[in-house]
Amino acid sequence: MKSRNLTIDEKLEVVKFCLGSKFDYKLTAEHFKVPYNQVYQWVKKYNINGIDGLRDNRGHHKTEEEMTEVERLKRDLNKAMCKLECLQMENEILKKGNRGKTNFSKTRQEEKYLVVKGLSSKYPVKLQCKTPSLPRSSYYKWATWHDLPRKKVVRFQDLS
Repeated sequence: MKSRNLTIDEKLEVVKFCLGSKFDYKLTAEHFKVPYNQVYQWVKKYNINGIDGLRDNRGHHKTEEEMTEVERLKRDLNKAMCKLECLQMENEILKKGNRGKTNFSKTRQEEKYLVVKGLSSKYPVKLQCKTPSLPRSSYYKWATWHDLPRKKVVRFQDLS
């Protein structure tokens, strides 16, 4: 049975019917034409959190006015930590890319790929590819090609 979108009032009606029928989830599910497991979850959430447990808060973020001072400070700290981590990663990529070079943008593609591969255990490839403006698809193509075993080409020498 496919679940329907119900309002909080309808969910409350379902829960009260179930509680009135001494927790007969099957009867309630058939009566309201909703899945059994959905009725069970609503009753469980209602018993723990009351009517607030029946609200669907997915995707809801508090506005600036709804946040407490502590929540605002935590959010700002998280943003600052993320920014710091990105800057540290960018700095490390630029340092590794500039070994013996004057400008990272002038290094060969292969050297960029090797830097990304070397730091892939520490930083996500997606973020690393943004720093040297390196297409992620080309990195993965290179990584697949680079890791393949190759046969050595033997060149014949002139024996004359």
